[in-house]
Amino acid sequence: MHIVYSASKYSLHPYLLIIFQPSLIARLSNEFLTYFFWITLSSNFLPLVLGYLVFQRLDLPTKLILYLISVGVAVDIFSRFVALDSSNTFWVFHLFTLIEFTFLSFIFYFIVKTKGIFQFLIVAYTIFLSIWVFEKFYVGDINQLDSFSLVVESIIVIFVAVYIIFDSSRKSIMTVFSNSHFWVATAVLIYFTGNLFPFALAKLISQNIGESVVTWSIHSFLNIVANLLYSIAFLCQFRLRKSLPS
Repeated sequence: MHIVYSASKYSLHPYLLIIFQPSLIARLSNEFLTYFFWITLSSNFLPLVLGYLVFQRLDLPTKLILYLISVGVAVDIFSRFVALDSSNTFWVFHLFTLIEFTFLSFIFYFIVKTKGIFQFLIVAYTIFLSIWVFEKFYVGDINQLDSFSLVVESIIVIFVAVYIIFDSSRKSIMTVFSNSHFWVATAVLIYFTGNLFPFALAKLISQNIGESVVTWSIHSFLNIVANLLYSIAFLCQFRLRKSLPS
């Protein structure tokens, strides 16, 4: 997210295992890290399982969100296992950033479906892709977080998510809380707004283990919130399609 995202792209344990030595990790509260690890990981599967259970009643945007969550979960599991051997997995996250923004661009277009938003997304995607390529091959480090690309992605996504929330509130013939697209946009907005500054300051934060634990714990909490909101979106879509005449 997601996103997406969405599944934990910067989950607490792999990130800390890459940045810090295991001896330092042992000094942290192991009980807290362990419980939070499993809670965050479990939250990834809530929208995943629920989404596939009601898959036939989902519309195209919510199906795309489900696909993005699926990719994110796969990336999350892969990174966790590889990080246990102290291997750097940031290259996977760099690739996922591109996949995530591509999915979100299509999701936003299929939600709004206007010429204006289509033109905006074309321009935004071109800018993002140029920055992503430039960061990977010229100024960035494949072994570090792709902060610049993430910040650009976050700003674009936040802008479009706010537009969708207001547009859904204005056009919805039912209560906005029954609108699945409202919940998708809200989940995306909360996740990327809350993570904007951690993404921007990732290199500085990584130099202090205490700040890293707090920051990426907040990131994981935002993942949990987003997963709950995606689940609500799937349920809203299920109820809407179920109420329609066959």
